[in-house]
Amino acid sequence: MMAWWFLALGACDGAAGGTNQTLDATGFWPAAVGTFYTMRLLDAGASPVDDTAALDASAFLLARVAEGGCADGTGIVLGLRSGDAWDDGEPRGDLHLSLPTGNADESLGLCGYADALGSVGTIDPPVVLWESSKLVLGNEITEGSWTVTVGDASPTATYFGVFPDAASFAISGPGDGPSGWTMVLAPGTGLVVLETGAFTADLVNVR
Repeated sequence: MMAWWFLALGACDGAAGGTNQTLDATGFWPAAVGTFYTMRLLDAGASPVDDTAALDASAFLLARVAEGGCADGTGIVLGLRSGDAWDDGEPRGDLHLSLPTGNADESLGLCGYADALGSVGTIDPPVVLWESSKLVLGNEITEGSWTVTVGDASPTATYFGVFPDAASFAISGPGDGPSGWTMVLAPGTGLVVLETGAFTADLVNVR
């Protein structure tokens, strides 16, 4: 494990707390293009714990941040594959995220997705998860037929360790895609848990 990740966790301004609490969004999405997350695949509905004894290298969810997200290609793509190597992995879908100001600390939105078969869907206008560097716990953000509900997920335990500050983003929309998915983000790291109708995945490593 890399000690500097733990130092980054301690840099959050204030712990997550009750509904309608406003948090500084800085660091909740620090993942630049090229960031690579390795996550542990668990059964759907499983509760991740900091159990470092249970790790099957053949049961990984790999998440990679790439350019070209959103319909206009100005956002980023969080690509998902299962397996122990990206090139041979099984596609699990993509999330497309918008950067309205070009800075994820200031604003981040959900602008589209691709399912495991590569079928693409656009969310236009994007559902903005936070803006003006502020994220609000308990906030229900709706754009068209899509809604993201922001919740307090502090603390969140993962294989990587326990994140004292974390926020959840529960996605609801039409069809399959990411509807019913929940992302848990922690400052200084970004994605630490992903829950879908098919699996739960918690963080093992990020580079």
